[in-house]
Amino acid sequence: MAYSTEELLERAKDIRKTEYQVPPRGVIIPDYISGPKYNKWLNDIKIKAASLPDDCPLKKELNSAYFFKDSSTSTFDRMIGLLESLLEWENDYKKVLQEVNMKKMQTKEYDVFLSHANADKNDYVDELYKILLSKGYPKELCAEIAYKNMNTDYTATRMLGYLYRYTNPKIEDLVDEMLAILSDEELGDKITMEQYYYNHMNKAQQAAYHSILSGVKNLVCDCNLWK
Repeated sequence: MAYSTEELLERAKDIRKTEYQVPPRGVIIPDYISGPKYNKWLNDIKIKAASLPDDCPLKKELNSAYFFKDSSTSTFDRMIGLLESLLEWENDYKKVLQEVNMKKMQTKEYDVFLSHANADKNDYVDELYKILLSKGYPKELCAEIAYKNMNTDYTATRMLGYLYRYTNPKIEDLVDEMLAILSDEELGDKITMEQYYYNHMNKAQQAAYHSILSGVKNLVCDCNLWK
């Protein structure tokens, strides 16, 4: 299991105190870090880097720093700098999740509640979760989006459509799209009859619906009537 970034930074303080080495007098080499704690710390940083999502901007930097590691104090200080930056990135990511939860709590309750306890609904939500995972997003975020927020036929298919159009959106763009779907007028105070019937279609019927809707929108655009 990967250590937390805070734990790695705390261990770095101890390593600097206990394994900081000064070369013997007359030996012209810079001060360096050496010892079992330092070696274990470097290996744990490698494990930490492997556990990061692919969209983390510091993942490659950490892997590169480990690959070119040595015992110099400059390498040690560079590692500490990367961990400090990683901690800031992780805190920002936590704020994004908190914002998602807050937005979810602030959404209005619908006048009509429809239960979607059917196989098609589970298929769409599961498909959304799998696609998010395949794009390298953190598991916690994937579950937050698919199972806690986009957990209806309508919202899941809307998000799937977005992911088909935009291959690898940034996390902030993904969250913005999710919030836009949740606040869409079609998910307002009352469920429309169109949504009611849509949620009771099977997959083939929904596919036909999307095909017809796409054709109508293209026709409207060709006629310059779309606003």
